[in-house]
Amino acid sequence: MTTDNLLLDEEKVVECFTPPALRCAWERVLKKDAQDGDISDSVERFAEGVQERLEELAEEVRAGTYRPSDLTRVVIPKKNGERFLDIPSVRDRIVERAILEHINPAIDPLLGATAFGYRPGLGVADAAQRRWCDSARRATPTSCERTCTTVSRRFPWPCCVASWSS
Repeated sequence: MTTDNLLLDEEKVVECFTPPALRCAWERVLKKDAQDGDISDSVERFAEGVQERLEELAEEVRAGTYRPSDLTRVVIPKKNGERFLDIPSVRDRIVERAILEHINPAIDPLLGATAFGYRPGLGVADAAQRRWCDSARRATPTSCERTCTTVSRRFPWPCCVASWSS
């Protein structure tokens, strides 16, 4: 696959910001915000009159007048000081999600099998499991059987011993 897939013509860019595409992006932003069981105030405010807000956002993007908002800085206290978290506005998250939903199908096939960062459904645990399984497969069953059993008890990953028998 070449990077030709990544070249977006004007029609595809416009398609990315249609009201239905922005509605889909909004629903993903709302779902992600509600994951912890609590919807943030800014998302609740955006939800009031969401249809009009999405139509306005679509028009701003189409007209070229959309500008990202400033990030909201949140200070998180830590044992040894503070951590700063900069949060984009709900509007900006919707635009980002719409772009991601549009370009992800073109970019994902270009990533290698071991690229776990920023990919849907994959995370640190998947990368660690992959690393462990690859290492275990290179070793002999007799030298790693005891280690594999210990690791599978300590971590919620499937044990790789089954792959040795094949």
